[in-house]
Amino acid sequence: MSEAITISTNNCDVKKARVLTIQEKLENTKALITSAENDYKNIKLANDFINKCIVTDTDTDEVTAKAFIKKDVAEAFHFTGKSGSDIVNDLIKDYNQMHKKYLKLKEFEAKKDILAIDKEFEGLYTIKPNGITGDLMVLPHYYNIAEEIIKNLHVITYKDNIYLYKDGQYIENKGLVEAEATRILNGILLYYNSKGITNNLRDVMTNIRTYSPCLEYPFQGVRNAINVNNGVIVFDKNGDLHFEEPDPEKYKFNYKLAVKYKPEAESTWVVDQLKKYSDRYEAILQIIAQALVQSMGYSPSKLAYLFIGPADYGKSTVLENIIMALFGKPLCCGVSLNKMSSDSNNRFQLSPLEGKLLNIKDELSYFKMSDSETFKMVTGSYDIDIERKGVDPYKAISTAVHVFAANNTPSFDSRVKMDDAFWKRWVIIPCTKTHFTRDDSFKHELLKEENQSGLLNEVLKIVSNHLKGNAWKYTNAYGDDWETVREEWLQLGHPLYKFISENMIRGEETAIRKDQMLSAVCDWCDKHLLYSKAKPNTVNDLTDTIKVCNGTVDEKRTFFIRTQEEIEALVARREMYDTKAILLTERYHCYVLPWTWKETSEYKNKFSKNIKE
Repeated sequence: MSEAITISTNNCDVKKARVLTIQEKLENTKALITSAENDYKNIKLANDFINKCIVTDTDTDEVTAKAFIKKDVAEAFHFTGKSGSDIVNDLIKDYNQMHKKYLKLKEFEAKKDILAIDKEFEGLYTIKPNGITGDLMVLPHYYNIAEEIIKNLHVITYKDNIYLYKDGQYIENKGLVEAEATRILNGILLYYNSKGITNNLRDVMTNIRTYSPCLEYPFQGVRNAINVNNGVIVFDKNGDLHFEEPDPEKYKFNYKLAVKYKPEAESTWVVDQLKKYSDRYEAILQIIAQALVQSMGYSPSKLAYLFIGPADYGKSTVLENIIMALFGKPLCCGVSLNKMSSDSNNRFQLSPLEGKLLNIKDELSYFKMSDSETFKMVTGSYDIDIERKGVDPYKAISTAVHVFAANNTPSFDSRVKMDDAFWKRWVIIPCTKTHFTRDDSFKHELLKEENQSGLLNEVLKIVSNHLKGNAWKYTNAYGDDWETVREEWLQLGHPLYKFISENMIRGEETAIRKDQMLSAVCDWCDKHLLYSKAKPNTVNDLTDTIKVCNGTVDEKRTFFIRTQEEIEALVARREMYDTKAILLTERYHCYVLPWTWKETSEYKNKFSKNIKE
């Protein structure tokens, strides 16, 4: 019949070795007892004393406890006579009930201790005895578990998508959230209780999805802030920047650049390298700057970029080791231009664009553009339709800047040819300046952290300049500049168009035999290194360009069999004695162009002359 004594010394709890007996506890209580017999206040006080000091005293057996109540408690609390005897009997009955409950509680607590559920999970479950078997039942609090996970992982839900904050950014990863829910449930539902994990997990995930779902896409750009590998770059209203630590509540980024911000990093070396690839090297910096500005939620710049040039002139190096390296591959995707430029409905092939800052597609295959609506949609708006297997369709945001590279520009039909809104969106970056050999050490130098940070510093100057109200340096959004873009598109990518524009001028009409045009263009390509790999193989390869030049492709006219050059050579040797043999004619399949030969063209006389009928 004892209880440990706890005293306070210098605000610290210390347990003394000696314990009080229930007699001593009763003596300590007497000061509170009134002297009146059978007093109501004494009854309540006696009941409290029994519950706190006798019921919980495991050293006192039940018989001794009842005897103590009947004699010592009755005497101390002045319970006398018949009324007092009735009071004592009631106290003993109450003791019996409370003592049984206390013993069950002690047994229950002992079983709970066996479960050994970590204190980390307190408040996330309730333990109850099974009314039939007496076994303990652990009941998870699904709502509380969901709330705990949402708070700790900074979970955001939108439609069927679950995002959490990890390493400075929000990522879509239902699996990590389920893993945390499973860890908590496993910690709670130990031993035989673990059989219900699967069903309980489903209930927790349902609570997470329905806790506070976003009604709109949650990642629409953090205004005036860029998330980099080591923190957040923030621009003020004047376009000047400062650096802050990541904060999942303040900055809801769903991306993080691979590069670190180092204001002291030099940019001279990396800019000098860019100059080797193209005279329009600043357009490369503009691509990165535009992607960052668009990621901050500003209106789309409506600009896409095309790197054009032969193999081994650095297109892939620029895309992979300069641009993509700064952002990191997770922020880039590769949706091809042909998926945005055909009659088929490609809206649902755009799902890879979600959450990306760059869409980069290298080595475009040759194709013909017949429609530009999807391309104009993704460059003029951030809204895209997403459809994935097992997920309901939904609208998402993609601020991606679209960048493509090709040895030859794609061809296009008459609809695209006259679509000024399409051509105004393009910035062409010719990569024809330097022929490179494979050099892994150079790529390694480009990827050094110091050089990547230096490149970022150069880009941030352009971003700051743009936020201060200045237009992009490379843009074709004004006047009739779009026709210049279309002309350059054709000049750079189509050897036949380049051949025609070098040797002919618009006006009048010229009929040209198909076989001779193919031969002349191949000869021209052999003489021009940049086009040597773009030589047409058959006359069919010339068809699209002839149409772009407003020519017809399936005429049949009468020509001299010999070329003008051959006839002039025979005349010079005075071999005109057989005029009929020299001037033989025949009908040939030909092209008819609304162009005429330049007097200075070296190819003018290499064609047979058409005899107008």
